[in-house]
Amino acid sequence: MGPQYTSCVEEKDYSGLNYAYIALLLAVTSGGGIFAVLSAGFGGLVALAAFLEALRYVLNWLVHGKLICLHRQANADCACGGAPALTVCAIGEIVDTEAVGQDKNPIEDIDDDFAINLALFPLQMGDFAARGYVAPETVLRGTKRTYSDGFRTYLQGLMAIATLPTRVQADLLTRRQNAHGELAEFGYLRTMVMHSNGSYLPWTEVVGRDSGTPLAGPDEHARWLDYVLKNAALRPEKFSAPVLHCEFEGSRPHDMLAALEGFPFGGSFCKKNWFTKLVCRIVSAILAPVVLAAVALAWARNTEGSTDGALVDGGTIGPKDRVIVRGAWVYDTGHQGWNEIHGVRIVQRVDAVPTDPADFKAFLHRWCERLAETPMDEGAPRRGPPSVGTSRPQDVPAAAATLAAQNEPHNLWTLHPAVDGCRPVDRSPPAPTVPPPLH
Repeated sequence: MGPQYTSCVEEKDYSGLNYAYIALLLAVTSGGGIFAVLSAGFGGLVALAAFLEALRYVLNWLVHGKLICLHRQANADCACGGAPALTVCAIGEIVDTEAVGQDKNPIEDIDDDFAINLALFPLQMGDFAARGYVAPETVLRGTKRTYSDGFRTYLQGLMAIATLPTRVQADLLTRRQNAHGELAEFGYLRTMVMHSNGSYLPWTEVVGRDSGTPLAGPDEHARWLDYVLKNAALRPEKFSAPVLHCEFEGSRPHDMLAALEGFPFGGSFCKKNWFTKLVCRIVSAILAPVVLAAVALAWARNTEGSTDGALVDGGTIGPKDRVIVRGAWVYDTGHQGWNEIHGVRIVQRVDAVPTDPADFKAFLHRWCERLAETPMDEGAPRRGPPSVGTSRPQDVPAAAATLAAQNEPHNLWTLHPAVDGCRPVDRSPPAPTVPPPLH
């Protein structure tokens, strides 16, 4: 089962980053660095302590604050989690993947998740392609940048197809919460290429991937023109497809936060009163170089997000694979606005997906019933940083029965039942004793 390092908060408890607080800490960092020359290095320690406190604050928000919990309705097409309805399952075709670090600059590399993007069944690629392609474009409106009218209309048209109320799984892409300062537009699109024969492929397979490093990305325009010329008989056309973004979590933000929380920068003891705050600040300044080294080590020793653990039977998955995923359903406020599964705990290939909507709905229901039998932490929302794996278990009787069976002694073997296993104890009641006949 894939790891989950993050936790989500309820929409009513959500709070965005306090940029004034961050600016104050960075100002202290700058001032302390300048004062270090006149204070025999003490100002440098203060600067380091302020910088690490700013880093701790941001990391805590990334791991425990930026994801808003979503809860599926009781009448949804699929029920594969417990009562909070935070855990969801979805069946779709992978349109493309996002490698760790893709489209991220060196600062954004703190996010080390791997992602797949699902076009949810029943597929409607032809309907999406029929709307053509409009490149994302932003314009300045007052003090904010927002999408141009042309792209907004295009985006809303695609999302109207994907979230049609009669569509199976459409609710997974439908917006369910208020805006929190992000752009008003909603939905995650991936660029695709459609051929005249109905085949399609992801844009990244045509032009390559952008590592996010400035001036190091591929020349997409030149590669696209070259592809069009070489495949003129197929008449390739660009289009966009709404997808469900599914992330396999990496450990870097969590590991860095754990390194910081191991020292007295923001723990509960440091918040008790003015004296404990003062003590912690002094100790923080003294230990700042040590903590900085620990944080740098945590950055370097991270476990990158991957399908390892989550992918049933191992191997790899990629575009055109049809899969079912299971994980926490959230709204990520770190983006412009879309729902996603974050993180994916289970992913499994599925074959022979029915094309008829009614048959597919029954197919989805059967898969959801089976996955509901798999015990898994539900990722219950909470305030503050929980430990990994301490979320409330799902409240599903079938999963409880599975967990009980897994803990039976005869199921606890490691190598093979015949090598280090045992025979189950027969707990059936003895047969009733039949008295001898009377003569």
